Parts: sequence; C-alpha cells; structure tokens
Amino acid sequence: TIFQAIGHLTVVMDPEHRIVQANQAVCRILGKSEPELIGTFCFQLFHSAGSDHPQVACPLQQMLISGNMETIEMEMEALGGNYIVSCTPVFDEAGSLQKIIHIATDITERKRAEVKLERERGFLRQVIDAVPGFISVMNAEGRFELANKYLAKAWGTTADHLIGRTITDLYPNEDEALRFREDNLDVIRSRKEKFIPEEKVAFRDNSVQWLSAHKIPLSGKDGVCDRLLIVGT
Repeated sequence: TIFQAIGHLTVVMDPEHRIVQANQAVCRILGKSEPELIGTFCFQLFHSAGSDHPQVACPLQQMLISGNMETIEMEMEALGGNYIVSCTPVFDEAGSLQKIIHIATDITERKRAEVKLERERGFLRQVIDAVPGFISVMNAEGRFELANKYLAKAWGTTADHLIGRTITDLYPNEDEALRFREDNLDVIRSRKEKFIPEEKVAFRDNSVQWLSAHKIPLSGKDGVCDRLLIVGT
C-alpha cells in the first residue's frame, strides 16, 4: 500500500535493468498497467524506445560498480522532463544483490526556473558591464560581492577576481583603504544614502582618478542592512 501511494515514480528492478514492480505514479504517467511494465527494461521505458543499452550516466550502472545508493540529475526523454533519479541496492542475507529500488522525482519546473534565473543573471551582468562607470556591491566585512568590468579594469584584474576581496587587498595605501572601509560601514549602519561629489582614488598602477560616488545601503528580505551599492563616475 505504501509503495503504491508514493507520489514519486517508483519501480523495483532486477540487476539486469528489468522492472519487476511499478507503482501507480509510473503507471499513470506512462498510461500503462503494472503487468504491461513488468519485464520491460528501464532504459527503454524512461529514455529511448528501442534502445538496447542504458544511458551513459545511468545511476543503476554506477550503483552496480559502487554497491551503494547512487543519485543523479538527468533528463528522461520519454517523460519530457528532468528528474532526480536514485537507485538503491537491496541485498539478500548472503550479501548478493537481489533488487534495486529506482525512484525518480520530477524537477522539471525547478530546472525551468533555474534556466530563467540564469538568463536574468546574464542580462543583469550585461547591463552593469555596459555602464561606463564603476559599479560594485560590498558587504559589511568590506568584501566585494559584485563588480563590473570597468571597475575591474581600473584595478587591472577581472570582475570574478574581485569577488571576495577587500579594498585593503587592492588599495596601495592602507590608511586610505581603512578610511574607505569605515565610510562604507557608516552608510550600512546609518542606512542613509551618501553622495560624495569628488574623491581622489589611487589605483594599484599608481594612476590617480577623481571620482564622484553614490553609496546606497541595501537591505535583504529580512530587513537587515548588511551591504551597499557603490556607483562611481
């Protein structure tokens, strides 16, 4: 009763990939009865009809090698979606592999959301890199959480390289770096936006630029302000 009530696609297989039991979730999605599924190879059922071998990343194949439960995220062509698939070995009293419990959890909607989010992140990255000015987000520890390519170029590095680093790591003058950090902390603590009309900044290559800067405190969903946006021109 429990086996049939499981909402995830669940089958029991023999070591040769043949189905010996299938729950109602599998029967519903495939439009077949359990007797029709028994004896069918799982890779023909969930992947390509007519295929004579398992997928390259088949978790059952990996389980046969490791002897332990294996879990993988994979596409099931026959079901038109993405699933987290686990294969758990069941041994008899002598320690021989008797059966495999195969459970597939549908994550198609989650994958679509991830793809959408990744596109939005890519769009945001294009926007901030296209702005001809210095854009960064720093946390209360003084570490970069975001930086655009113009700022990274000024520091003679890449935006990815700046993430996690502090002004102290970059700035040639330690006293100036500490002053910048304290000024940033004041904005975070006060939660008040600050505009600096002009400020002298010396970069690592000893070049000097005069910048005007907006410092804007940022709060998370919990209302805690622990980072700030800095836009320099």
